[in-house]
Amino acid sequence: RAVSSVRAATLRHVRAYTMGAQGMSKSEVSRMAAVLDSQVEAFRKRTLEGEFAYVWLDGMYLKVREGGRIVSKAVLVAFGVNGDGQREVLGVQVTQGEMETCWRSFLASLLERGLRGVKLVISDAHAGLRKAIGSVLNGTTWQRCYVHFCATSAPTCRKLLRGSRWRPSATPSSRPPSSTPRTR
Repeated sequence: RAVSSVRAATLRHVRAYTMGAQGMSKSEVSRMAAVLDSQVEAFRKRTLEGEFAYVWLDGMYLKVREGGRIVSKAVLVAFGVNGDGQREVLGVQVTQGEMETCWRSFLASLLERGLRGVKLVISDAHAGLRKAIGSVLNGTTWQRCYVHFCATSAPTCRKLLRGSRWRPSATPSSRPPSSTPRTR
């Protein structure tokens, strides 16, 4: 018990020191957090100006303290490319998970804030997300994110290659032999 208390106290001191908060009282930290909370809320509710032809959607899970317990929450994020070609964070929302209802609510809030001109949505192939895109952003083209595709297909490719003699390489001579001769 004493060891975990020491670790926790040490971690608090390290965090305070690295964030430049050494010597700050709890009330000062709370006041700063309240100011940040209001700024984040204003950012999350701002009106979206202009058109965003390309929108990336993704979710990630973070551990958060809720009611005295540590629980896993989904953070839904939308990025867009504006008319000037600049990438922008369009929205962030903490939800229970990546179910269709959560994504639908998040996308509807983006539309309410002015999201328009979307031609292409890029995301992972999560079933709930795809359904929400189809219903809220009806008529928008969807494309699977290449990074997510590679991450999910890599284990399958390794399993397939494990039993074969062929190994991927940069040299053409290492390609597997073709069953039919190539003609030019």
